[in-house]
Amino acid sequence: MSLFANHFIYRYMVLSRSKILRDSDGRTIIFMILFSIVFGVVWGLLAWDTMQPFPEADLMVNERFAIPMGLSLDQIAYVGVLFYTKDAYGNRLVHWPSVVGIGIQSVFIGISITIILIFGFKCYQETNKIAMNASERRARIQSQLFYALVFQTLIPICLIHIPASIVYAVAAMDSSNEYFGQFLSISVCLYPALDPLPNFFIIKSYKKAIKDFFKTLRYRLLCQKMPSVSPNGTLSRPWDLSNNTSLF
Repeated sequence: MSLFANHFIYRYMVLSRSKILRDSDGRTIIFMILFSIVFGVVWGLLAWDTMQPFPEADLMVNERFAIPMGLSLDQIAYVGVLFYTKDAYGNRLVHWPSVVGIGIQSVFIGISITIILIFGFKCYQETNKIAMNASERRARIQSQLFYALVFQTLIPICLIHIPASIVYAVAAMDSSNEYFGQFLSISVCLYPALDPLPNFFIIKSYKKAIKDFFKTLRYRLLCQKMPSVSPNGTLSRPWDLSNNTSLF
């Protein structure tokens, strides 16, 4: 999510022709890359410190997963949160490292989404200004890039963060179910495949390239000749012998 936040910030600076970007483009890009790296390192260290295995979690994993699957605990590696444990008398206790870890990660996610919303709105305003003052072609391209970025941000939110939030919420209410985790695993796997699709279907040049590719593939599979373009710009179909017309 830090990468998506950087996308929106950089996009806004490009649209607004920011002085910072004009004077130090290279340093700005390096700073953004370092920000994402630090964000990821802190996130990983936080997960390692607050979500690593501990005796009560080992017991739960062993009872609910290892034994039913015919495995031993030393064959399993896991990372996760367990909000509640029980003492020797069966009393429920809050496992504070898990609560603190999820709380801090939630703050990180909130900061990232807030940046996206703020700079997304600013990008929308700048895009409208460009549409009023620039050429139609440039305004159309900027609009396509903006909406592609919006959809590329909605995809990870819908496939990763909302399902993960549901998993954490039901775990916090002590009513978790393994199917929630399975759904999250599936949605996370779908993300890399679905993430580039907005570019393909929103940006006109990409969409045209895809259409042309599949048209060419169809002609080759059917052993047909490719349509030729006549000098006057019309598209003729030499395989159509029923008439000698040219189609646009």
